[in-house]
Amino acid sequence: MRRRILHLLGSPTSAFWSGLSLVYGRGALGALSEEHEFVNAVVLPDGKWRFVTDLDPRTIRDGSAYPLGSALQMIAGMDVDCALPQMFCQRGMTAYRALLEELGLPLH
Repeated sequence: MRRRILHLLGSPTSAFWSGLSLVYGRGALGALSEEHEFVNAVVLPDGKWRFVTDLDPRTIRDGSAYPLGSALQMIAGMDVDCALPQMFCQRGMTAYRALLEELGLPLH
């Protein structure tokens, strides 16, 4: 069954954690993108969300940046089946996952 997955990446706290997250995210896309459709949401240390079609650094840098409230409204309107959070900083592993759960998205 092909799923539409919200792929949550990056870090609101540091460039190191953001970079690590993107390494893992690129690996997941490489391994799973033929089986599933991914909607990439990248949070950078500026705290803004970027919804991008690929994880190329230029695409992320040049993507439109949304504050938290706008990003959550956008996610609520997306037809995604679940979320795959790949954030490794403390806030990413706690607060951001909790936001996804509040939106009713199962985490995988």
